[in-house]
Amino acid sequence: MDTQIDNANRSPEVSEFRVACGFLIAPGLPALAIRAYNGGSDGGLGDAFTQIVLAFSYLSAFILGIPAYLLARKLNLRLPGYVVLACVIGIICNFLFHAYLVFGNTTMSAETVIRFLGGAKETSVLALGCSASAGALLWMIAFLGAGTRRHGPSS
Repeated sequence: MDTQIDNANRSPEVSEFRVACGFLIAPGLPALAIRAYNGGSDGGLGDAFTQIVLAFSYLSAFILGIPAYLLARKLNLRLPGYVVLACVIGIICNFLFHAYLVFGNTTMSAETVIRFLGGAKETSVLALGCSASAGALLWMIAFLGAGTRRHGPSS
């Protein structure tokens, strides 16, 4: 009886393979969702935006996501914790993206800068949705069902 209680309170064991698959698949989800929402390839601005989202997703996953994953494992976080951490990463990346657009481009007029900053609210909502879905997918790939499947014959 005590071992059942101990097993219920412990985080599930997870293989490095599942975690690696999660980090390779989950960051692509936002770009895939945006591409599907735009109706596939239009050969124009939608493709460029999808590629930017894809690049930012993978960069943020590897630069910020791996340390966040290690922190979440150390703190024994569950799905809501992973989603919150992913949302924090999404907001940080959204801020960095806007900072680059505004301060990294010296040819922008004041009107263009104001337009980019005005669109920050909409892209923040998009960043939250994309990062929350990617964080949840990472958790599902890495942990959902981990340690619950039987290997070999039943005892």
